[in-house]
Parts: sequence; structure tokens; C-alpha cells
Amino acid sequence: MKDNIYFKRAVRTADLMVKEQERVKEILTQALDKAKQKRNQIREVFGDIQDLITLVKFYFKGEYTKIPWRFIILALAAIIYFVNPLDLIPDIIPAMGFMDDATIVALVINAMKDEIDDFRKYQMIRNPAGN
Repeated sequence: MKDNIYFKRAVRTADLMVKEQERVKEILTQALDKAKQKRNQIREVFGDIQDLITLVKFYFKGEYTKIPWRFIILALAAIIYFVNPLDLIPDIIPAMGFMDDATIVALVINAMKDEIDDFRKYQMIRNPAGN
């Protein structure tokens, strides 16, 4: 992740984007739409992407703020990277195009493991039926 210039750009973009709520909402919508469209190609990280999107959305709505700011930036950067079709391996390359997106999402999830686990517990308590 450290050597990936495209992810570094996504982190810088996330850092700027957080000041503009409408842009955050827009990127979250784009990410959810793309995840649903590409669900079969990204099935191993589909749930993780959904969790990152929901975490960022809840944070900005003020519903879940028990997470360090740097992790919000990291989560948003992973979402931006996922949405960007021109990253390390462009999405137009069959099969491989989403592999780097999935790898970045997996690395971010791993880096935020405790925070993601806490958020998932919060979601289960908040909505035990999963609706």
C-alpha cells in the first residue's frame, strides 16, 4: 500500500474530500453501485466494501464516531481507489482489473481490523435482524 502511488493519491483525495459532505455522499453512492454491478468479480471483498461504505456514511451522519480520524481517511481512500477505474491495474483489464481494488480493500480492512470488528458489533446490536 505504501508504494502504490494511486493509493497515495486516493489518501490525498480523501483528506481533501472530507471537507465536502456532498462529494463524500457521491463517492459512497458510486462505490455501492459499482460493488453491486461487479459483485461476482469481487465476491471475496464485497461484504468488506459494503462495511467500509456504511462505516464512512455512519461517521459523517454522526451515527458512529468511535473511530480515529486517520481510519476514516484510510477507509474513504480505499473507497476512492475502488471507484477509480484508472488505478494500478485499470478495471478494463479482464479479471485482473478488480484484483488490485480487492487487494487494497483487504489491506485496509486488515489495518483497521479492531475498528471494523467494533463497527460490525455495533451494527449487530443496532440491527440484530440484519435488515
